[in-house]
Formats: sequence, C-alpha cells, structure tokens
Amino acid sequence: MYGPSYWAAGITVGADERADGTVRWGASLEFQDDGFVDADDLDAGQVSTVGRLGTRYFLDSTEATDGLTAAIDTIKADADRLGIKFRSSPHGAPLIHVRGDGEYADEWLPENWRGRLAAQARRLGWRTYGDPTGQSREWGIR
Repeated sequence: MYGPSYWAAGITVGADERADGTVRWGASLEFQDDGFVDADDLDAGQVSTVGRLGTRYFLDSTEATDGLTAAIDTIKADADRLGIKFRSSPHGAPLIHVRGDGEYADEWLPENWRGRLAAQARRLGWRTYGDPTGQSREWGIR
C-alpha cells in the first residue's frame, strides 16, 4: 500500500428484474490508495493500487429488508471493516449512483430509481441525483 489508507468516493448500485417482476439490487465500490500515477517510486516500493468490492449477487427485498438498503449497507460495512474510508468530493458528501447515471441503454433500472437513491442518500447523509424525477442533472441531497 502506497498511502496510509484506502478510500472510495461512494457506492455504485445496479438493479435487475426477475421474470416474475421482482426487482433485485446490487452494490459495489471502487477504492484506491493515496498514491497517484506520478508518485510511484519502484525503488522505495511505493506503487499505487486500486480495487473493487461488490455484492456477489443481486438481492431481493423481503418483508423485513429492502434489497437496496441491504446491498448498500453490506458494502459500506465491509468497506469499514477493511479500513476503506469514504471521502467527500469537492462537491460534498460521498455519492450513491448508478453506472452511466441512468443513460446507458443496456443498464435496466426500475421505476422511481432516482427516488429510491434519494431516500438512501438522505438516510446516510450522502448525495445522489438532485431531482428524484430525473429532470435535473444536479447532484445533491433533496
């Protein structure tokens, strides 16, 4: 490890739909150490590294547990146990988002996915897409 800690800017979530219409959620994060491309020093053994942590499967919701909440909380708890810190960006708190920000045609997302992410961001004190209706590209907690 190059620096004193590993860090991530937030959590990425994704969803899929089973044949019966059940929505399932997964979560991941990408982390890195404090080293940067021009700071690698091979002779000193300081080489920057990165990694990815994710749920193995998409999670169904149950009567007692929401799959999105479980996926996010599992990744966050494992990151904490591994010493991965969540850092705020210059724009604010860590971010909950989807790959491609909902604009990739091959990324299926359920109805009201922005609203679901907004509720999670409020719960954690993080940020996500500013307008749950999808009308604004602004990032923030509402």
